[in-house]
Amino acid sequence: MRGAEREAPTLSELKREIRRLHGCASEFERFVTIPEGPGRARRVVAVLALKDHPARRCYAWFEPSGFGMECLAVLHGVEIGGPEDAVRHVEAFERATRDRWAQEYA
Repeated sequence: MRGAEREAPTLSELKREIRRLHGCASEFERFVTIPEGPGRARRVVAVLALKDHPARRCYAWFEPSGFGMECLAVLHGVEIGGPEDAVRHVEAFERATRDRWAQEYA
């Protein structure tokens, strides 16, 4: 993983993380900008075609975390039909996780 001091990840870094996370090669298709919204930062999501994987596509981006930059790579599927869905699902998961921690440690 990379340090938070660099501005933007490279496409090769995204592809390397997809291989590490999902065990397959990927081919870049396009970037999609997800605009800022209530409680949401603007994100630039890479859409990548997966090779030799049951999912056809992967939606990936980097976000800052407590450990530098973290790659989020969401597979295309029944509930994930595009990059907007991928971002929404990650946000929902993060909210649920925060809520669960808040309840357990309140």
